[in-house]
Amino acid sequence: MDLAADTAHQNAGQGHGMDAAAAEDASLSARPSALAEDHTQALSLKWSFGFNKNRTGVVHNLSDDSRNAIFYFAAHTGVVYDYVNRTQTLLQGHCNPISCCAVSADKRWVATADQGPDSMIVVWDTLSGAPIKTIFNPHLDGA
Repeated sequence: MDLAADTAHQNAGQGHGMDAAAAEDASLSARPSALAEDHTQALSLKWSFGFNKNRTGVVHNLSDDSRNAIFYFAAHTGVVYDYVNRTQTLLQGHCNPISCCAVSADKRWVATADQGPDSMIVVWDTLSGAPIKTIFNPHLDGA
């Protein structure tokens, strides 16, 4: 606690005309703004850089007459990257790193799977980024 906040708390406790709520307000206002921010928000992934070089079949071409995109996965996230508009749609929901994927012939659907505890398979709509079907614990030992 810094000097201004410490003084405010001492004054509140000694009857110097400052109640506990005012002391707390003084304490918050004495802190740098970065520390006083609301930290109840979860982290939100905005962009994914790179992919897992230790896996084969990671990058798939989703391009057709209506779009120019590829699909790849990096850790727990599938990525639909539109390389003309330079945008990403992040497909998130796996508890473990994605270990494999498959793309439908029409390039609209992608299935991603992970391995480990609470493993799952997720079928995604690559146009909207929405998960369509999730299969939990598809294999008894998580493989």
